[in-house]
Amino acid sequence: VEAADRDRHQSEIVRWFRDRVAGYAGVEIDVDEVKEGPSVGAALAVRVKGESMAGVASAARTVEHTLDALDSATDVRVDYDQTRPEVRVDLDRARAAARFGISADQVSRALLTAFHGIEVGRMWIGDERVDIRLRAPDETPHTPDMVGALPLRADSGALVPLGESAKLRLEYGENAIFRHDGERTVTVRADAIEGASSVDLERTARDALEALTLPPGIRFEFGGETEERDRSYASLWSALKWGLLLIYVIIAVQFNSLLQPLIVILAVPLSVVGVTLGLLLTGTPFSFMVFIGIVSLTGIVVNDGIVMVDAINGKREEGFGLREALVRASGERLRPVLLTTVTTIAGLLPLTLNVTDGGEFWVPLGVAIISGLLVASVLTLFVVPVLY
Repeated sequence: VEAADRDRHQSEIVRWFRDRVAGYAGVEIDVDEVKEGPSVGAALAVRVKGESMAGVASAARTVEHTLDALDSATDVRVDYDQTRPEVRVDLDRARAAARFGISADQVSRALLTAFHGIEVGRMWIGDERVDIRLRAPDETPHTPDMVGALPLRADSGALVPLGESAKLRLEYGENAIFRHDGERTVTVRADAIEGASSVDLERTARDALEALTLPPGIRFEFGGETEERDRSYASLWSALKWGLLLIYVIIAVQFNSLLQPLIVILAVPLSVVGVTLGLLLTGTPFSFMVFIGIVSLTGIVVNDGIVMVDAINGKREEGFGLREALVRASGERLRPVLLTTVTTIAGLLPLTLNVTDGGEFWVPLGVAIISGLLVASVLTLFVVPVLY
């Protein structure tokens, strides 16, 4: 359904579903809003680390309850779950050895054979080699009674049930144990409510969690969308620095000057001023797409400066004085600079205005490029001649 034909926004529908599935016990239901762009996981992820799995799990539950109490957090969940049934075997080693001559190693091999199987031979079917494994039938129930009836060979040669020398009970264990940087980790994730950013959620969560008293050896660290964003920003910042260096080298070779490229590159910080004004005027938050727009502007806004400096150099070579060359070059390049800026902005307007719906992900990119290019182009007409 097109956005214009909807009675409710998709965020309202998500909240409606969450309210109605929250009462189902025994199941975990996640209702997420479909978003454009690469998946970055939850808005907030808190990794609880430590050596003791019981301590980590207990601290993770405390973190979960703390996040669940925040007004800006929703859909809080933890990746630790103790629902996998398992049969625990407590072997009485002294009784098993003294009465039956059975060792712990013998019990381990018997359990391995029954449930996992051991290779007892090989056979060939045509050109394919097939391993022969000995194990209990798949339909064998894995219950304490069944495990207790598992026969073991005693020293006397008689078969003795495992239950004669061991206590067996049914327990529930972890479905999976996760590690991060080599440490046992339980991750608590949460999404931000509508109108709250991941930055706001992390700030609020950090204040709330720092007030907690965790057991010794237990610590937490933040991840999720914030961590992915910081990693992406570091990568883009590196690309921006290398791009500016490459632009400087190319312009320096072209103009045979080390100072004139600096005048041209000055358009980049001017564009950042424009981006800042554009974000403030439109109420657009700073995001990854805005950063991409700034990196893109690095190669766009320098064009006006190159055109202006090249025109001034041409007038100087024709014999005009510095002041006259600046006036004539500025007048001649005014129309090309403005037309280039206007046509670029016109091409980005449909994307920025989201005229076809469904392109909200790209709107910050258009806002950044249009505002940065507009301000940088206008200021270039005045700043470049002055610095020249």
